[in-house]
Amino acid sequence: MLPIIETLNFDDKEVFWQVMTEALPQLTVMQRQCLLMSIIGLEQSVISRILKIDQSNVSRNFANALEIIGVIAREYV
Repeated sequence: MLPIIETLNFDDKEVFWQVMTEALPQLTVMQRQCLLMSIIGLEQSVISRILKIDQSNVSRNFANALEIIGVIAREYV
């Protein structure tokens, strides 16, 4: 499991997984890839090289993914 998730209490972990379960199918493949690589700690410049896309595309896809996740997360607050 991701180290940051381990810092959450049980209820917060449940919310995290519910939000991610709902959000991931709504993301494009590129948004998922950028999000997941960022979550594991890769920098955008590295993600850019791995995916062979401009760093601005990595940033945009990551931001769009976070926006979708944020909308879903507000339903749980």
